[in-house]
Amino acid sequence: MLNHRVVLGALLLFNLTGCAFSSGVVKLDYQAPVDLPHGQGDVTVGKIVDERGQEPDLLMHKINGYGQKTSGAYLAEKPVAEIIEDSVREALSSAGYRVDDQNAPKLIKGRLMSLDFEPITSVFTATLNAKLMVEFTVTDQQTQQNIWKEIVTGLGSQKSGSAFGEDYIRPAFKQAMDDLLRKLVSSDSFKAALK
Repeated sequence: MLNHRVVLGALLLFNLTGCAFSSGVVKLDYQAPVDLPHGQGDVTVGKIVDERGQEPDLLMHKINGYGQKTSGAYLAEKPVAEIIEDSVREALSSAGYRVDDQNAPKLIKGRLMSLDFEPITSVFTATLNAKLMVEFTVTDQQTQQNIWKEIVTGLGSQKSGSAFGEDYIRPAFKQAMDDLLRKLVSSDSFKAALK
């Protein structure tokens, strides 16, 4: 029985790492949730700047059989900050805001502070936790004054029966993005800033 566990554990670690030194693209195909709290106001969505100091399309580094990061990576199909920017635009539109009108009095922009994936493994299961932090700022375009600023954190988690791969990264990222957007759009101070 013990030998079976050792073999199963070794296979899990091999599957977990795959080719730990290669990079591959994970097609996130993220769509913002449509069941968001209603808001009102006109807003332009500005740039989300990636301040992670890494490749702009990096989701996570692969890990080896010892749990150490390698030079291999899972990459998004386009820069992560761009995915967030498009998602904010979609979410605000879905929530009832008039988005990207040329005469919109408010501008929302942001800074991608971090995107972290934390793999947690045991002999028979693995969990991938995702954490996404973005600092958002709303500016009055007429006065150029910042009227709202907040760091919003989105969390996600995906359990696996065996190994990590894009089938686990995608849902963990989706949960973290959904959580981030729901927190942003549900914030009373954010809603007040856009009125």
